[in-house]
Amino acid sequence: MEHFSAASVKFPFWFKEFTQIMEWYVEDDNWEDINTRIIDERYFKFSSRPRTVSFCSEMTHRITSLSAQTCDIFYSVDTDNQKLINLMSIMNINLLVRTFMIEEFRQELLLGDAKIEDFELQAFFRNLQATHEETAQWTDETVNRLKGTLKNYLVESGLATFIGNDIQIIRPLLDPRLEAAIEGSNHPEYLAVFNGR
Repeated sequence: MEHFSAASVKFPFWFKEFTQIMEWYVEDDNWEDINTRIIDERYFKFSSRPRTVSFCSEMTHRITSLSAQTCDIFYSVDTDNQKLINLMSIMNINLLVRTFMIEEFRQELLLGDAKIEDFELQAFFRNLQATHEETAQWTDETVNRLKGTLKNYLVESGLATFIGNDIQIIRPLLDPRLEAAIEGSNHPEYLAVFNGR
């Protein structure tokens, strides 16, 4: 059973790295070779082996969470849609990010407000802590770091820009091939998230 975790504070968006690993994955689909490049050959030059192993595990989970159709179209869509695919991979494996996108981001598009202010993020986390036991003990520092992570994910995925502490939402333009891939995935509700419906 999925549960909420604060672990996402450790994991950046990593789009450049995601793109490189997707290239290897689409070429030969051999995770043993990919893991060797990342961990043993230190392709991404992380500062320590534990950090490299943690990165490798996260990226493996992200990419293997995607449907075959989504992986197949990755290099035929533009960079904006590739960034959305990266975000989808994070949503697939991270309940906090997925819940935020479905409950908060989608709502902002629906209402047409197109801005997520800090008090709205604070209310999202207060509600989470009131309704989910595993989040109740998160400290203010943890919540602030998670708020920063969510904002960065939105900005780096091309779905928002910073305006001071708040973020201005940018409605994405989905490639029809990505729309079809989402419809055929385990999370067709992502169409509602990105289209605001």
